[in-house]
Amino acid sequence: MTLVQDIFARAMPQALATQMESEARAWIARCACGFGQSMWERGGVRWGGSERLRQVLKCPPCHAFTVHLVTREQSDHKPHWGNATAVTEKNRHPSTSPS
Repeated sequence: MTLVQDIFARAMPQALATQMESEARAWIARCACGFGQSMWERGGVRWGGSERLRQVLKCPPCHAFTVHLVTREQSDHKPHWGNATAVTEKNRHPSTSPS
């Protein structure tokens, strides 16, 4: 565990720290050469993010600084803030339904 990961893990309850680690492991930084590694394995923390991003990182097999595409590998992700539900016509409150 890196210093940054350790600081975050000690500053929050165990349940949140475990959730933070599992979500960071789901985000994979992939080089153009095809090598991919989770943000947690790289020593970082990516928690609560919803979009993919690009970061310049050093690729261990290439030994070069390249642009890595960071994407979430798990499709069954739930937000870290709980069971958020999208508002749809089925679960909309009757008083807010359009006429």
